[in-house]
Amino acid sequence: RTQITLSGPLGQFYYERLRDAGNVVALAGGSGITPFLSMAQSVADGTEDFNLIILYGSKNHENILLKDELEALEKASGGKVKIVHVLSDDDAEGYEHGFINAELIRKYAPDMILLQIGTNDVSNGYLDGSEERLHKLLDYLLANMPANGTIFLTTLPDLGTSMWGGDNTANIASYNTLVQKTAEAYKSQNVVFADIHSVIDASKDLADGVHPNAG
Repeated sequence: RTQITLSGPLGQFYYERLRDAGNVVALAGGSGITPFLSMAQSVADGTEDFNLIILYGSKNHENILLKDELEALEKASGGKVKIVHVLSDDDAEGYEHGFINAELIRKYAPDMILLQIGTNDVSNGYLDGSEERLHKLLDYLLANMPANGTIFLTTLPDLGTSMWGGDNTANIASYNTLVQKTAEAYKSQNVVFADIHSVIDASKDLADGVHPNAG
């Protein structure tokens, strides 16, 4: 006689608003889609309020489990649920081909961006037009990242003088003021001002005065 011991579902495989991000990326393969189907149902019917991207791996498009149900939930969610089918054996139009990897995750889910740019403008004295370029870049990023994603727009630290065109203190101060102004203008669109300048000592923290990993 065979004895079988059963238990109920265990773990924390559910969405928790105070713990989890507003954009969730789910990785599933085959029957592993089951818990994410439940999440998608909760988002679609309004029980939960977050954005769910499901990267779902299958062998071919003819044998995708719950394909119709998932597509119906995607349509019913008002854009909050996105299903990305990844096929290992088929290279078919409308599907990703291969296996779920870091590159594919980055493609579909840039939830947070740390934007620290402007060293070339500062070191070469090209501050004219910097504000316009910042606005153009932010508009592009916001249009192409998930809803409720966050961009941290940072100031520049003081640059070293040996490799970056001499003393740029005045230009850096002007540029950082511009960064703060731009972040304030985009505050309602989840752009956050981050003052790196006040906490980094370029002579001690940055190997060549600007790049943290140089040398």
